[in-house]
Amino acid sequence: MRGSSAGHAMVALMLACGCGSGSEPAGESADPPGFSLHDSAGVRVATTSAEAATQPLPWRIGPEPDLVIGREGVPEEEFFGIAGLTQLADGIVVVLDASIPELRFFGPDGRLVNRFGRRGSGPGEFQNPTLVPAFAADSLLVYDSRLRRFHLVAANGEGSRSFPAEGARRRAPIGVLGHHLFFRRSFAPRPTGPGVTVREVAYGWLDLRAGTEAVVDSVTVSVSFITDWRGGVASTAVGIPFTNSYPPAVVTLDETAAIADHQPEMTEYGTDGRIRRIVRVEDLGRPITSAVTDTVLDERAARTGRPSDQFAEAMQQMPLPATLPAFEALLVDKSGWVWAAMYALDRSAPTTWMVFDADRRARGTVITPRGFSIHEIGAAYVLGTWTDDMGVPQIRRYPLERHAQER
Repeated sequence: MRGSSAGHAMVALMLACGCGSGSEPAGESADPPGFSLHDSAGVRVATTSAEAATQPLPWRIGPEPDLVIGREGVPEEEFFGIAGLTQLADGIVVVLDASIPELRFFGPDGRLVNRFGRRGSGPGEFQNPTLVPAFAADSLLVYDSRLRRFHLVAANGEGSRSFPAEGARRRAPIGVLGHHLFFRRSFAPRPTGPGVTVREVAYGWLDLRAGTEAVVDSVTVSVSFITDWRGGVASTAVGIPFTNSYPPAVVTLDETAAIADHQPEMTEYGTDGRIRRIVRVEDLGRPITSAVTDTVLDERAARTGRPSDQFAEAMQQMPLPATLPAFEALLVDKSGWVWAAMYALDRSAPTTWMVFDADRRARGTVITPRGFSIHEIGAAYVLGTWTDDMGVPQIRRYPLERHAQER
């Protein structure tokens, strides 16, 4: 498969990403305790002890947001399907609402300053768009899975160009480095044993110039279990707990893409498909105890109205993992540090993030506000969405203070 001349022209317009090792925030210099770094067959292996990795960082996320977009009764601040969110260098906040669909540009004061896009198939129009994280200074990359094309939109929303993305069909873009797109592709669920259904998920790089791809990792995830409820009720597919539907992944500032395993480990791959680095946290595994299973049983019973003992009976037959997943999301901040959201059973609780520096030393943890989902982390802010009890979303930005790490 070869790329078109239009694709070549558009790739040339993409700015080179801000690659290279992330800089160290002010005040961070000494290595934390419990860290080792060595090479193994040309692969860097960074290991941090769980004791060091789980210590709270002396950083502070402000108790109140310094920017809120989503005032009640203001139509331009109502969102129905947020599919991307970013803050530009000049303080403009860009929101992609896929349900409209359009990009909205808000000034530093939170007021709408521009819009781009509408529903359709012509130039500057979208069908099913998502904003692709890209480390470029003056452009936004939007992928439309239904139209199978990319849109390169000016950062001020005043113009765009598009190019075909036939090579990205049935692939979910995760990030881009220059002309390489990192993607996730999931295959149809299939049965693999008595009652068990699994989904295979592949990750890889797509060269947008040549149209060629390199799959770097393939993961099989158990997703459901078929059970016969007591009392003769028809067979039902029940989601298998303690698993991630998709292993989290992110493109880094070091010209790699990181994928988190079920275990407390991340593997980073270069655009050539080779492993560049393995990141581990020793002794972090959290066993699935009876107290953990009781929490899940109670939650499912409350959500479905079925007695918890029915779920308990089904769970006894499921192929449960021995430990909880380590991480459920990965993000990279503007300094090149990786933030890994620790897997949580209680979805209403604040999220605990483990922060890895540019050398992938786990520096400690940061807790974000309850109900807040981070989309982007800057040098002095965290930007994301907050949803109220009625399910109405707001865009919120909280100040982030990075203090010198105490030893």
